[in-house]
Amino acid sequence: MADDNRVAIRTAGPDDADVIADITRTAFGQFEGRVYPPFRAHAQTPAHVRWEMEAKGFVYGLALVDGRPAGHVRWRLRPGYMHVSRLAVLPECRGFGVGRRLMAWAEEEARRRRVRVLRGEVRTALTDVLKYYMDMGYRVIGYASLHGVPRCLTLIEKRLSYRRQTARPARPEREERTDDAAASAAEEAAWVDEARISPRLLHPALARLIGPPAQRSRRNRR
Repeated sequence: MADDNRVAIRTAGPDDADVIADITRTAFGQFEGRVYPPFRAHAQTPAHVRWEMEAKGFVYGLALVDGRPAGHVRWRLRPGYMHVSRLAVLPECRGFGVGRRLMAWAEEEARRRRVRVLRGEVRTALTDVLKYYMDMGYRVIGYASLHGVPRCLTLIEKRLSYRRQTARPARPEREERTDDAAASAAEEAAWVDEARISPRLLHPALARLIGPPAQRSRRNRR
């Protein structure tokens, strides 16, 4: 259980790049040599973190436990949804609910921007990680290959609900239809980390992965 008095989360800036890179490499170290293709996170550098923030539009949330850096998550907006990735918690800081607090922070960031859909990807082989996200309300929406490995990625999604506001009686229904249309359009432009998936390869229905444009393995076999 998270202790609200011990865990705090704030938006990171370029000056936090060294800390974020260190957390990334340390947290993902447990997978080194065990997962193929390897995570790009193993080679994360402060310069790359700053480039992500300043050139690619990534926003990092930095978690602190008792005032000390403990973990992070990143997000950026895509057409119709928010992509969430690179959830990382230092080994010695696990057990305080830091990861769940970071994901809740990302959801609040989405709500502030009236974004209904969060998406990410998980290495399919990491079944315990997938269960972790599913326990937080995510669902599987498809699979993708990576570096020629079929179904290497499991694509996940969570849809947020909003309370209907009574102060604006005429508009919510139309706005909701607009949001639904945007969400539907997003399903025609799924995105895996920095690689786009061709719309025609989409399924009909998270730490942060590497490589050239990934493609749906289901269609690859056809």
